[in-house]
Amino acid sequence: MTHAKAIFFGEHAVVYGHEGITIPLPEMKINVTLENTNEIQHRDDILEYIADTCEIDKKTKININSTIPVGRGLGSSAALSIAIARAKGITKTKIREIADKCEKFIHGNPSGIDVNQVLSDTPLLFSKEHGAKKLPFSLDSYLLIIDTGVVGITKHTLEHVKDNLKTYKPYIDELGSITKKVIKPLKEKNIDYRIFSEVEVDPSFEVVNKALDKVIDFLPDVIVALGGGSSLDTAKSIKYFIKKSNLSIPLIALPTTSGTGSEVTSYAVLTDRKNNIKIPLKDDVMFPEFAILDPELTKTLPKSVVADSGIDALTHAIESYTCKGANFYTQIYALYSIKLIFKNLFRMYNNIKDEEARVEMSKASCIAGFAFEKSGLGINHSIAHAIGGKFHIAHGKINGTILPYIIRFNSEDKTTAKKYFEIAKDLGFPANTIEEGAESLAIAVELLNKSLGLPSCVKDLAIDKEKYRSEIDFMSKSALEDICTAGNIKEVNLEDLKKLFEKVYG
Repeated sequence: MTHAKAIFFGEHAVVYGHEGITIPLPEMKINVTLENTNEIQHRDDILEYIADTCEIDKKTKININSTIPVGRGLGSSAALSIAIARAKGITKTKIREIADKCEKFIHGNPSGIDVNQVLSDTPLLFSKEHGAKKLPFSLDSYLLIIDTGVVGITKHTLEHVKDNLKTYKPYIDELGSITKKVIKPLKEKNIDYRIFSEVEVDPSFEVVNKALDKVIDFLPDVIVALGGGSSLDTAKSIKYFIKKSNLSIPLIALPTTSGTGSEVTSYAVLTDRKNNIKIPLKDDVMFPEFAILDPELTKTLPKSVVADSGIDALTHAIESYTCKGANFYTQIYALYSIKLIFKNLFRMYNNIKDEEARVEMSKASCIAGFAFEKSGLGINHSIAHAIGGKFHIAHGKINGTILPYIIRFNSEDKTTAKKYFEIAKDLGFPANTIEEGAESLAIAVELLNKSLGLPSCVKDLAIDKEKYRSEIDFMSKSALEDICTAGNIKEVNLEDLKKLFEKVYG
């Protein structure tokens, strides 16, 4: 049996000679047993290589029981080779040699950091030149390791960086310098910590319950949420549920995307997996005590995340400006956010190195959060929750896809159309009449969606037409009951929503 690891600081930089800090993850384990059989065992290339290196014959079945997710950078390959070697009864000195050999086969040019930490129960300071040294420290904060569900292959990443070393060298050196800065405070603070690494896209009640059990067991002094909307909503939901136990734990929110504004709101959205519906929660207890906006955390975002999160922020701002609860102050925030997004979102999408665009989008997302926290939202979000929950579509993506349709639907009411007209006029779009202004805004959103590679209708999300139509009644009822619907400035009924669900499909 052996455990996983996480690189705390210095990820990838260790490959190029910098120091890295790793921590053991003892709750994630691999257990291996060997079983003699009379049949030749079929193994993939990696397992075959490890078996041959450990001198395990072809008829021995390798039974693997693992809680370490593969392809997430948690040392699953090192853990597997070590667990197999231990099951074979190989000596400690020989195990390291075998694990190093297997890592070179699997990853090509590993630093050696994974093997060292998987073999150790204490945090390590590691470099290629000096090897591994124990770096015992404890954290008095609660750390979350966010699993996006995206699988990566270390070998491919290493090859890509090597092939583009000139481009990535400044970032590698920066990562190395960060490690040096944190060594001393880690040693001095003696902080104890726990990591919850099971956060998922569109977090479910089940995942929150798992995290809640950890929090109650550990009772941290503070919770730190680092990630996108899903990780922040998970942490905020923990705050929501622990109040029932008369516990109050402060939350520090560090968003790594520019979209949800979750770091400054009392909202969270959880998914009911059993019924495939998203359930928005709202409670003042979910306000993070501290929010830290650091645009450096967004400089490695893929284009798809920039697009989805950015258009989500735009939807927040437009709905905030036009909803029932809007007032003079929320509209100032919302309109400023809208301006920033139209000016900077495509810039950030087109060039993630554009620091000014990243800074402005961080501001825009947060400001939109301030706005809708006080004003509320509308049916754009209600419908997005229903479609996203049923068909597992990214929240921002579906928000942006249906936004032009919602603008046009709401504009059938002249009072609402005037709100869209005001936005369009302020942005300099054609707006000689109320109708022209509202339509100009809808067209501007469509053009922005197109430039970001976002779909023009739900059909473009590869959702089967018949399957979709069969769910319209259910989704319409779900949207009608959604807390966001009450905020829509144009009154809607069940039939209105059914027609809208039909229309947004395309």
